[in-house]
Parts: sequence; C-alpha cells; structure tokens
Amino acid sequence: MVSLVADYDVAHAAHAIDEQIWRTHLALVRETSTQERWFELRDLVEGRRQSFAGVARRRLAVPGPVPSRLHGRPDPHDPVWTRPEPPTPLPDNG
Repeated sequence: MVSLVADYDVAHAAHAIDEQIWRTHLALVRETSTQERWFELRDLVEGRRQSFAGVARRRLAVPGPVPSRLHGRPDPHDPVWTRPEPPTPLPDNG
C-alpha cells in the first residue's frame, strides 16, 4: 500500500522492512534459528524499521516536535521479554 502513496525512497524503505520480516519468519519456521538468535533477528527488523522512519521523516514530516517513540514495543530490558519460570508442581498428597 505504501507504494501507492509514497515516493520511491519511502516505498523502498517500507519494502526493506517487509523483506526482513519475511526472512525472519522463514528462518524461525524452518528452524534454522535458535532462541538465542531471536534477538539478532529482531534487531535486523528494528534496523530496517528505524531506517524507514528516518526516510519517512525526511520526506513526509511536517514541522513540529519529533515523536519521542516510534513504536509501542516494550523496552528490551522489560520483564515481558524474559521467560517465566515453570510452575512448581504441587506435592502429591495421595
């Protein structure tokens, strides 16, 4: 859809995000990626997203304050990214 309304640079940057998401998805589905690589793969998508934001701001932004955030994803150190410990089994009282 971006290709319909944006110039070449903005559309190219948007397509780069989409391509990286596809590559990440396929790596995960094909099990060529381990859990440890998830952060590396996520960072590749994030890099493309930041590149897109820069291009879009230069080409499309109107005067005014720059948003402090471009996404709602929790900070990398947020506990949401850690795996919870499995529950402790209840003792068998039988």
